[in-house]
Amino acid sequence: MRIVFESDGYLPDVIGGLEVLADLLIAELRARGHEVLVITSCIGDQPAGRYSHGGTQVMKFNFGDTLMTNDLPAVARLQRAMNAVVADFKPDLLHINDSRASAFFMVRRGALAAPVYVDGEGYTV
Repeated sequence: MRIVFESDGYLPDVIGGLEVLADLLIAELRARGHEVLVITSCIGDQPAGRYSHGGTQVMKFNFGDTLMTNDLPAVARLQRAMNAVVADFKPDLLHINDSRASAFFMVRRGALAAPVYVDGEGYTV
């Protein structure tokens, strides 16, 4: 199964309970043969872009700062860029891990081509 895993923060930039548990879950999913792509936010002055953490591919976008600009064309450009990354990965499942800025972009994708699982911050839908 191909899984896009959204988490507003991710290791090694953010080290907290949600991020550590996400990393453990992703490691277990990968050990069971699933392919995982993490979509996350830039934190602080960390640059956007693709990197690998423990063998997991991670794509970092500047979600929070872009929303704070109130620049709708910039939000639309970022949405299209994230949509392209997700579409290229061809996921079987979108896993939304929290309710912060990156989740906003994930649920705004329009007609989602994959089932969505929402988990985190004390709720599951």
